[in-house]
Amino acid sequence: MAKKIVGKFGQLALWGSPVVVVITGFFLTLPRVARQHPGFAQGLTILVALFVMGYSGTVAQRLQRLRPLDEVQVAQQGYAHTHGWSWGAGITVLLLMIPPVANWLIDLILALVNTTGAPREVMVRTALQVALFGGISLLVVIQTLCVIVAARVWGRRMADEGHPS
Repeated sequence: MAKKIVGKFGQLALWGSPVVVVITGFFLTLPRVARQHPGFAQGLTILVALFVMGYSGTVAQRLQRLRPLDEVQVAQQGYAHTHGWSWGAGITVLLLMIPPVANWLIDLILALVNTTGAPREVMVRTALQVALFGGISLLVVIQTLCVIVAARVWGRRMADEGHPS
């Protein structure tokens, strides 16, 4: 029998590391690339967004195939996705409506884009793309956290009612 070198957390960290590396590299190289090649920076933004969405879908499919779910787990997953996605969308909208949070995000994006030294129209376009990418990323992160919380709530609710979960 093969010995497990990394545990469950290690596997998740290894599977999530490409996304972390790509996004970190993107934000570190964006100012220099946008200053020298604004068109390439726009294409790079699109490629990074497509990679993150595609890779996260691939990891989700792989995790689903690794462990088939029984009927209780399927019900938990359905509850978590039904409630978690709507809670996450609502929380994200509320967060973006709070003036200090919105101002902080706008200042962060402008500081990132102002380091490029590109012409104003290119900076505005780049700021818009980074803001859209950041907003969608924030939405997905908050929705994922809400799905996890909803799954825990469902599990505790079923345990309180005496159902095995």
